[in-house]
Amino acid sequence: MDIDRLAGAATRRELLASGYTPNDLRRAIRDGAIVRLAAGVFGPRWIDEAPPEIKHAQLAVAPARGRTGALARVSAAAVHGLPVWGMRTDRVHLSARRGGSGTLATSRSVTHADPRPAAAVRIDGIEVVGVARTVIDIARHESKTAAVVVGDAALHLKRCTLDELLIELELASGFPGHSRAVRAVSQMNGLSESPLESRSRVLVVDDPGLPDPDLQVDVVDDSGAFLARGDLAWVDQQVLGECDGHGKYRGQYGVDPAIAVIREKERTDRLHEAGWRVVRWGWRDLEHPDRLLARIRRMVLAPPLERRASARQGAS
Repeated sequence: MDIDRLAGAATRRELLASGYTPNDLRRAIRDGAIVRLAAGVFGPRWIDEAPPEIKHAQLAVAPARGRTGALARVSAAAVHGLPVWGMRTDRVHLSARRGGSGTLATSRSVTHADPRPAAAVRIDGIEVVGVARTVIDIARHESKTAAVVVGDAALHLKRCTLDELLIELELASGFPGHSRAVRAVSQMNGLSESPLESRSRVLVVDDPGLPDPDLQVDVVDDSGAFLARGDLAWVDQQVLGECDGHGKYRGQYGVDPAIAVIREKERTDRLHEAGWRVVRWGWRDLEHPDRLLARIRRMVLAPPLERRASARQGAS
């Protein structure tokens, strides 16, 4: 194992077993060849700068190589490539097959007792709790919004089905947090294409002053020509809600930002000409949910413009 060319995270024990000394580790950290990801866990610098899902997956897999039990909850979600928005990622979570309930926690890990039938898969030689059970366990213990974000992603990416979620929900009957999991699962939908869309949908669906939106709605003109697809849509009110992460305006998708702005303006003009209103928001807007909801209400509850286009809900 070449410490200057680590492909992923490694524990102190693994590095010492490969022949490195404590002085070697200190020198590598000082020279910037590796970084300390957590107590006793090291890795190449790119991990420290990676998105939270990738960083936590690396942080979880390295110590799991020397432990019994399957990676669970947020750690399993990260290894499965699912979003971990809204969840703490400072400790590794594992599931151990034993009767009863309870947890064994340290500063680095939490091991949860699980009397249910095993539901683990192996990923790169590491046991990981399956996707459906991971979603349900997160729904039992995390916020509803965080659970919907991970559940939507699992369904959209076809990592599990709604039927599989319902089976795991039944297996967790009587467990702590079961009722909150039921509520979260009722709002999971594979049509949402990003954590931003999932968070936005939970916000508007939970608002009693707004009708529920449709998702991924195609708007066409009277001739049937496609005008736009909206992330959320209130069809009767002819309002499209756009969850905009701004990546397309920063050249992240291979399109010149200036061209992206022009195309978006032309698209919006066509929608306005067809009688549709458009309301846009991004991640920062969700930091002020009351303001965002007020904006959406003003658009959705306003008298409709003259109807000149139709809409249909698209498939995921």
